[in-house]
Amino acid sequence: MPFEFVDYIRKRTKLPEVIKRAGQLGWMRVGEMEKDIAEAIEAQGEPGLLQQPVRAKNGRWHVIDIEETRPVATASYEKVRANLKRKLIEERDVVVQQPPPLAK
Repeated sequence: MPFEFVDYIRKRTKLPEVIKRAGQLGWMRVGEMEKDIAEAIEAQGEPGLLQQPVRAKNGRWHVIDIEETRPVATASYEKVRANLKRKLIEERDVVVQQPPPLAK
């Protein structure tokens, strides 16, 4: 009988939110994960069940099954430049719209 990750999670977890999601976390970037979890995932480097559970900072153990990986898309220079320009204009507008200080 093949290992079914979802069945295992439903039997082993005590957290209702994990049961509801059937253990699915969705897409995550390695940089958003705790260091120990990220290192274990990077060490494996490919889809599949990690050989060992990983302990998080909160003391909980995590059984991790990597379903798929994909490279991170990066924005072009032009897009980043346009976004920064828009943010700077918005910040400038906020400063300009502030009332002048009251004279004492």
